Amino acid sequence: MSFGGALHVHYDLETQRVLSVALEMTRVSLGLADDFANGIIAKRIIELAEVGERDPELLCEGAGCTLSRTATGAAALGRRQRHGPSGS
Repeated sequence: MSFGGALHVHYDLETQRVLSVALEMTRVSLGLADDFANGIIAKRIIELAEVGERDPELLCEGAGCTLSRTATGAAALGRRQRHGPSGS
C-alpha cells in the first residue's frame, strides 16, 4: 500500500518506505493475509509519523504489534503446556 494519495498524505520517498515497512511488519505480526485492515493500520501509523516517529519497529508497536506479540506468546505458551516443549 502506498502512503501517498490513498490516505491524502504526502511524504518523501524515504518516509513512505519506512511507513510501508511498518505497515507490513504490523500485518505480519497480526497474521493478516488480506488487505482488509490496511486502512486502519495505516491511519495509526500516520498518526505516529505526524508526531515525528520514523522507526519502523516503534511504528509497528504503536499500530498493534505489542498486543499481537502478547497474544501470540500466550498462545504458544498454552500449546507448550498442552503438548510439551516441542509444541507438537
